[in-house]
Amino acid sequence: MSLHHTLAARSVSGVRDALCTELPAGSGKIERYVYVELECGDDLPRVTQVIQTDPLFMDEETLVLPGDSVAALEDEGHGVVLERLGISAGKAHQRFLLEGRFDFVAVTAQVMIAAARAFPTLAPGAHALADLPPAALSQEFYETPSQ
Repeated sequence: MSLHHTLAARSVSGVRDALCTELPAGSGKIERYVYVELECGDDLPRVTQVIQTDPLFMDEETLVLPGDSVAALEDEGHGVVLERLGISAGKAHQRFLLEGRFDFVAVTAQVMIAAARAFPTLAPGAHALADLPPAALSQEFYETPSQ
């Protein structure tokens, strides 16, 4: 999400709410998507023209998309997709794909609680999250098997 572009789109007359995202397109270019919630009676072509001719938006291709609720888009959470294509041991078409979808608030709370549970197992002193072994962040690390 792009905060300053979002604020600029929200300031356009006829826009009730807006959300701007930037995604990489082919050949190293960026595409900007501006999702707008229009005021009653306002038309999309006029709002699109105002946004696309704003100097802040002119450096990248900007698509303006109408929506019923920008807040619903913001609640979708966040994610990451890592993909690595290559050759390994002489075999082509090796592919490593890692995808994660999460809510920032929930995942932050989960990591903080896991770290708080793990820190008592460390020697006294200052420690960072990276000092913990990954297994120490797992709930199974603290549970004793039932007998």
